[in-house]
Formats: sequence, C-alpha cells, structure tokens
Amino acid sequence: MRQLFFKKPAAFLMFTFVLFTQKGYALEYNPYQVFQKGRVDLNLSGSYFKTDANFGSDGSKQNLFGSNYLQNIEVKGDARWELFEDLGVIVGGNIANAESSDVLTTRRNSTFNKLDIGADFLFWNSDIHEAFFRMIYTHPLEKADMTTDSVFNSDGVSEIKPEAVFRFNFGSWYPFGQIGANFRSEGLSTLLTYAAGFEARFSQLGLGTLIKGRASVSDDSQTGNPMVRDAVNARVNGGSKKYFSVNPNSTDLEAYFIFSVNRRLQMKFFGDYTLIGSNSAVGYSVGAAVNFNFNMGAIGGGSSSVHSEPTYQSSDVSRDVTPQDFKEDTNDGVNQEYFKPVQPQQKNYIQQLDQQPAAQPPAKIKKDNQSEAIKNQLNEMEYTIQLKQKKKKKNKK
Repeated sequence: MRQLFFKKPAAFLMFTFVLFTQKGYALEYNPYQVFQKGRVDLNLSGSYFKTDANFGSDGSKQNLFGSNYLQNIEVKGDARWELFEDLGVIVGGNIANAESSDVLTTRRNSTFNKLDIGADFLFWNSDIHEAFFRMIYTHPLEKADMTTDSVFNSDGVSEIKPEAVFRFNFGSWYPFGQIGANFRSEGLSTLLTYAAGFEARFSQLGLGTLIKGRASVSDDSQTGNPMVRDAVNARVNGGSKKYFSVNPNSTDLEAYFIFSVNRRLQMKFFGDYTLIGSNSAVGYSVGAAVNFNFNMGAIGGGSSSVHSEPTYQSSDVSRDVTPQDFKEDTNDGVNQEYFKPVQPQQKNYIQQLDQQPAAQPPAKIKKDNQSEAIKNQLNEMEYTIQLKQKKKKKNKK
C-alpha cells in the first residue's frame, strides 16, 4: 500500500481528500483564521514533497548523489474552538510517510509523529486591519536517533512556536504578513519564521500567493562539526537535508486556489517550490486542504462578532447584525401602493376625543337602532367621525 502511495501520490491525496470530505492549509496554520465566539474549525490537509537536491552552506544548489531522492507525504489534522471572546484553543496532529532511496537500498518510515497544542488571541481589530497572536507547542512522538536505520519524517524535537499575524481587508484584496520564531530542542538552531502574501476573493473563489521562509538565528550545537548530522542524513535520508540539518535557511514561493462550497465548507489546493536557501533541501510540494466550520455555543452563551469571515459569499458580515440592517425588499414587481395605509381626504371628519369637537353642521338624520349602535361603538374608540349629510337637489317641475 505504501509503495502504491509513493508511485501515485496524486491518487493518495485524492483518496485522503475524498475520505474526509465525505464523512490547514499550506502554511502550518491559517493566517485568515476567523474569530467568532463558539466557532469550531476542523481542518485537514494532505501534501506531497519531493527533493533530489540541496542548498549548500554557501547557497549553491547541489544535486544528490546518483539517483538519490527523498519524498514525504504528510496528513495533518487540527481542530480549533473559540470558547472565549477573541481567544481560541487548538489541538492537532500529523501523520508522515517518508521514503528515501540511494544506491544501496530504499527506506520507508510511516508514523504518527507529532502532536500540536496551542491558542490564538485577536488583540487588534478595525475595519481594514486585524492582528492576532498565536502560540503552538509541538510534541514529538518519536525522537531523532543518531543510530537509526529508518528514514526521518520529521526533525523529532520539541518545538515552541510563537507568531504574530497582521492582515488587511481592502475590499476583495486581503494582504497579510506573519512573523514568528521556532525554538527547537536537542541542540537544533532557533529559527525566525516569516510569511507575506495576499488573497483575492471573487464570489465563491479565492486565489492567493505568498512567500514563506525560515532563517537560523542561533547556532546549532553541531555548528563546528556539521559532518555529524550530515553523516546521518547521508546514511538514512539519501543525503537530503530536509530534516535534521545544521543551521537551515530557506525561502519558498507558494500559490493556491480556494473554492467555497458554502459558508461551512471550503476546499484548498496549493503548490510551492524552494527558491533560495542554505543547508536545506530544494524541492516542490503539492497538496489539498479542507476546512469545515460550525458554531456550537461558548462559555457564557451567545456568539460574538465575526471579525474576519473566510468564506467567499457576498452575504458575509463583519459584525453583529442589528435591527437597522434589515430592510424591506420592495423591488419584487408588486405594486406597493396597495399596501399603503388609507387616509381620509378631508381631515376635519376625524377628530381625537381629547380635543374639542367642531360644531356639527345642521343635518336631518333619522335615528334608528342601527345608527344608534354605530354611534355607541364609535364612542368607545379614540376617534369620533362627523357625518355630513348630502342635500338632495329638488327636481324642477
């Protein structure tokens, strides 16, 4: 089964995609996250990565020996629940299936390799600009072993990743910027992480592009002796520096397409390629992601305002709906004159009871039981009606 997945990665991605849509995103977590009290987001993404070259320590591209390669399939799932105003909690996990090949053998390793737990908080919100802070802790379910004979499918270290996201709303254009850090254990260097891009939204469709990268801002424990890590990579990873490298740096270009099925379900397809770097792998990746969201209430009850609706429908709102937002739709082809209240043409025939009634004009009205009943009924109402008798013209003989 694993060999079939690697021979036909597109088939595997389609299988994963269909499996979970019938019952994140290219960035590790979504920069366009919606903040709405009680909202639950369920994200699932699958990606395929392949490399047959590295960036050297001087930034030059170096092909792997012979026909060596490293490829990896990752399926990532996470759930986010905003249980307090502007504060959400996140849990997630990652399954990876890696394969490396060299002149001697082909190695494979498929594991549930890490867990994520974290939170995000929206600390700034205006009509065109929002900013939020996110903190993620990643716990490895397997440690990097210098003596292993299995291909790596992660760095195998604990990670603490704080980051700040700044995004803007210019009508149908949504630029964003992201800056953060990745503090890694086991002597690996600390990374500065960054991303910037924009998204254009057209009805149910969205197109986006971004630059994302990482840069080592502290030295690896093996900086003075990089051959220690390079020897492990050469032995089990086909020589690739995708994982476990000394002081890696890289910048990738990514493009993606989003289709909004409805306000609850969006699908995303993406691809990226490594542009520049050092001590890291050169490669490309393609993938797909699904987001399903719903509201299940929150602590304290009710739901708060929607600060950034990610769907691509024209009916999206960015705040609570008020009674003033509802207007009667009269553009329906029906003559509205029929529904206007009828008012008498001569106002002096209707007078309020608390006012002094005008002098009654002389009239000869025959009082009978019916007119007396009408008069009694009118006396009980807030208005009296003056009746004016029409004079009949006498026929001239």
